[in-house]
Amino acid sequence: MVNYLKLGYSSELGYETAFDETLLETNRTHNFYVDWGKIFSNLDVYQNEINILNSLINSSDVESDFRKIILEYPTVISLLPSILAIREKNISVLDEYEMKCFKLSCSKRSPSNVDEIVDFSKKTGLLNLFNNISDLKSYLVGVEVGLDTNARKNRSGHIFEKLVGDLLKEKIKNYPNLTLYAEETLDFERTKRLDFVIHKNGCLNFYLNVIFIQTVEVNR
Repeated sequence: MVNYLKLGYSSELGYETAFDETLLETNRTHNFYVDWGKIFSNLDVYQNEINILNSLINSSDVESDFRKIILEYPTVISLLPSILAIREKNISVLDEYEMKCFKLSCSKRSPSNVDEIVDFSKKTGLLNLFNNISDLKSYLVGVEVGLDTNARKNRSGHIFEKLVGDLLKEKIKNYPNLTLYAEETLDFERTKRLDFVIHKNGCLNFYLNVIFIQTVEVNR
């Protein structure tokens, strides 16, 4: 039960009205949608490999040319998971009731399992991709954007924490007996993560956890 009188409201209805007026429709800032910096940073690491594999586009014999490339430039193997839109470098595949594991990590030595890698790339449709795109980097930008959507939930939480943190800092300026501490500055033992802690006159007084709930979730 909220003590609306202590908060400066003459009635519960007045408090509820003021509360409703402060609700945000969304906490999504411009940085919520896509982390472009991370995307292009991920691709810059493989710029040479991307350029090499680009030579397969519209090849008359993709499989043969791909085999030659991985023998001469084995580092391109580490880019294959990204082309398949996965982060793992060790990939397990059930192939006709047989479990196979492929290590697609970076190596400067020619792989001993060339046939397996070529077969894997053929069966996953990776080789056929080069007959259907005009530029591998453009394709990978799209892949990275898709993978980045999985990080939106975390970004949303961090964005809202910052928004609330900035608001608390501004409000606490008016109360010299209060001190705000963010999660990363807390050093006492606890079993649950705390977003903010407020000390009053040097003593621990308030624990705060923030979460943004969409209007749709509230109305369920």
